Amino acid sequence: MDKQETKKIFTKKLYIDNDLIGDFQAIGTQSAILSSMLDFMDVSEAVKQINIVSMHEEMYPKMPLAALVNCGDFSELKCVIIGGMPEIKKLKDWTGSAYSYDLINYQTVLHKKIVCDILGESAFHGSAKSNNQDLQDTGILMMHDVLSTTEKNFFLCRDFWQPIIFRILHNISKLDSSIPIVFTSSSSMISFKSAVLGSDNIFCLGLSGNDILPSTPKVFGLVQEIINRGEVPASRINFLGLTSKWQ
Repeated sequence: MDKQETKKIFTKKLYIDNDLIGDFQAIGTQSAILSSMLDFMDVSEAVKQINIVSMHEEMYPKMPLAALVNCGDFSELKCVIIGGMPEIKKLKDWTGSAYSYDLINYQTVLHKKIVCDILGESAFHGSAKSNNQDLQDTGILMMHDVLSTTEKNFFLCRDFWQPIIFRILHNISKLDSSIPIVFTSSSSMISFKSAVLGSDNIFCLGLSGNDILPSTPKVFGLVQEIINRGEVPASRINFLGLTSKWQ
């Protein structure tokens, strides 16, 4: 390692630093969840490893733990969508939340699944909003199997994020067992199902990359019904209205 590279590493800001953790510990329900997570050795070690990677490579998204910020306070959480990986060719446009990119009218497999589940496959004709921020604004937490990654070592951070995501899901499950946990792939369900054993509503979308696996059960109509039980019309979630321009 040359002197210039050494200087760059020692002057570069940590990806997950004490200031960031302090900010999170000062806001809403996330405060208690993060504080309890940091007491576990596997989580503190994972944060350390993520920071080591970030010293050598550019980390995406630029904002650490963006998915937890984008969905608002956990006390108003209505659903969790967890699984998959960001698209490596669009990594610089990834917002840090699952299936969400800063691209105009960019469609993801999640958009297609929502439309196909509720209206049928023939109804999908590609009209979709530019990202999923409207979903998150209504209390949908959307996480990939990583909350950050790099271009050079795309899958490296997956193992580091696993204990952190596991603890997040476990705490949400304890917070409210009725919150639907929607795994987007069978591999994600295998990795994290034991974190949400106390949850009453667990689903799997059957997504594989940009494809929907055949014979996948229709999920979003049922999830929408669970979320909207007991809610007044103005507070009800409409997945189609939040993801499709033509609704």
